[in-house]
Amino acid sequence: MNVLINDIPHTLPAPATVADALAALKAVPPFAVAVNRAFVPRSTYAEHPLQDEDRIEVIRPVTGG
Repeated sequence: MNVLINDIPHTLPAPATVADALAALKAVPPFAVAVNRAFVPRSTYAEHPLQDEDRIEVIRPVTGG
């Protein structure tokens, strides 16, 4: 299945979950995740299914003044 992770195309084996996408990205916490602009709770990453052409955003906190 083809998805966009932070606007970069990725191919994941189907069926895939948010956890699979994060593993492909080698994401290191802290971060938040949205799929098609909807927030996904951390507790559901392993169960949240992805569909072909989903847009996944991995958002890192920004600090500063």
